[in-house]
Amino acid sequence: MDRTADEVARPEFTSTEPHNADPLVHEITKHAGPGRIPRPSPQAYRVTTTITDSGAVVVRLTGLSDTNATQEFGAALRAALESRPGLLVADLFGLRSAGKGLADELLSAYHRGRGTTCLRVVARQVPALRALSRTPLWQHVEIYPTLAYAVRTPWI
Repeated sequence: MDRTADEVARPEFTSTEPHNADPLVHEITKHAGPGRIPRPSPQAYRVTTTITDSGAVVVRLTGLSDTNATQEFGAALRAALESRPGLLVADLFGLRSAGKGLADELLSAYHRGRGTTCLRVVARQVPALRALSRTPLWQHVEIYPTLAYAVRTPWI
């Protein structure tokens, strides 16, 4: 099988091998031919944890929030709280949908780290803000429009 120069230069866009598959990406069509561009899967979510230079721990949830995403996000928050960071940021900036379970996980994290950890939430999208506004979390946690602003503002 001959491959075009474009396929050789960008194999991640043409390969459908399982070892190259990203769980957040699916192909537009199986038979689209060379040079296919992947797009996000409609059922995709991703939970990541990072530590900033200032020592803040950021737990990020992007994509669509379902039961599995909420449970994984809650587990990531609990794992982050075990290290007793001064600042824990729950980044919901890339979230496309949210439910009450997500707010419950955030409220649980707030109560677990109340004495030692400052919890902040990054959210600008309507689904995330709507889910948070219907819970007691709205009165307890500071909500920021961007991650940079949430981390830059002094804590404790």
